[in-house]
Amino acid sequence: MSASEYGDRGQRPCGTTDNADEWAPPSLYVWDVLTGAGDHRAGGVTDERERALMVLGEAMRQAPLGSRGTVQRAELSLLGAAEYCYLNVVAYAWTEVSSGTLHWAG
Repeated sequence: MSASEYGDRGQRPCGTTDNADEWAPPSLYVWDVLTGAGDHRAGGVTDERERALMVLGEAMRQAPLGSRGTVQRAELSLLGAAEYCYLNVVAYAWTEVSSGTLHWAG
């Protein structure tokens, strides 16, 4: 499966800088669960990476077999728009249709 099939939102410019001396917005962690048909099942945002992973796992266990999910790091845009800038994917999760086994990668 490709990253977009897991709900990876891709990366967009955030107006941030590579200069370590400049202030950068805090990282947020966006989690999403999509059904096998691609319908959005659940999602949320937290500022704690481990919490995002835990909540994604709980949501995946309640989702239909064949569902897939991601935790993706994000920041608030510094360009004046009230929107998230999606950065790297922290983890992928998916359930097998045949066995219901929950798998993790990332």
